Amino acid sequence: WRKYMYPLFETVCIRDAKVMYPEWHIRRYEESFLRFYGYPPQEPLFDSVSLLDSLQRLPASDTVKMKILYGSKGKTVELSPYSSKNIQTLKMVEADDIDYSLKFADRSCLDELTARRGIYDDILIIKDEMVTDSSFCNIVFFDGDRYITPSTPLLRGVARQRLLDLGVIEEREVRAVDIDKFVSFVLINAMRDFFSLPQIPVGNIF
Repeated sequence: WRKYMYPLFETVCIRDAKVMYPEWHIRRYEESFLRFYGYPPQEPLFDSVSLLDSLQRLPASDTVKMKILYGSKGKTVELSPYSSKNIQTLKMVEADDIDYSLKFADRSCLDELTARRGIYDDILIIKDEMVTDSSFCNIVFFDGDRYITPSTPLLRGVARQRLLDLGVIEEREVRAVDIDKFVSFVLINAMRDFFSLPQIPVGNIF
């Protein structure tokens, strides 16, 4: 029932009891709410009272995942310890009809694809021959000189948008057949810091 009451969500990184990059989350929250409901949200993403209460209950040194589920009836917040998944291999899967253009609480379309990963750590979703995302991350390729993210993501993640805004990465069309032209890749999301992530060889995409 919760995915109907709160059909959308934001995943926010809390580090040292501080909300990381709130402006990008707020922007996506407002844009997503307007697109989904046709009118802007009536309450802020980060309510100062409830947010302060949540942060005060956290150990100061921990990295915590804050999941804010929201909808027209309001929102609810979940806090959980965070540990980064060690993703080293990806399996390409085709899904021409998939739509995950908003951060939907119902991830069944992604879960069904992930179930096809076999022996590999995660999937890389190919839609209409174009590279999109993994099951929970945007992808950034390195060509030996520049960092390139596909211009056809399923979801325009906040980490991806922040790095684009800062000029750290650039977007370009990337077809599945283009992957071998790159040297390595990094998987990014709000919880994974681009600058501390290891580069993974593109040979690890199968």
